[in-house]
Amino acid sequence: MTIIGFSFRKINAERSEVKSGKVNVSNNVSLKNVEEASIPVGAAKQKALKFTYEFSTKYEPKFGSINIEGDLLFLSSAETVEKTIKEWKKNKKVDKEILTPILNTILNRCSIKGLLMSQDLNLPTPLQMPRVSVK
Repeated sequence: MTIIGFSFRKINAERSEVKSGKVNVSNNVSLKNVEEASIPVGAAKQKALKFTYEFSTKYEPKFGSINIEGDLLFLSSAETVEKTIKEWKKNKKVDKEILTPILNTILNRCSIKGLLMSQDLNLPTPLQMPRVSVK
């Protein structure tokens, strides 16, 4: 079980008028779809899972937003692929053992992209950055 592909399909960032006061930043990641994908391996094809995701950062009150959509390919056994597809179609859920690395990868890659985009638009960083305290 390995992540073999990660791509961005849509990236949108915007900042509205500059406001003073406290700005609340919230991040969210969600899976929009899970489907089977075939990956060519030599002369054969191996089954994989294609996860479509959406990552969003909202700055409140209506200060700005960052939205990222994309796909992640997860190589796994044929049995796991079939089981995951059935569970997704039935309950829109994914097993914890698969979901954990998927969400962590999406959060890592999108948080970095969001950080770069927030700097370009002069938005507060979507991540809590480390701070130095000199004594």
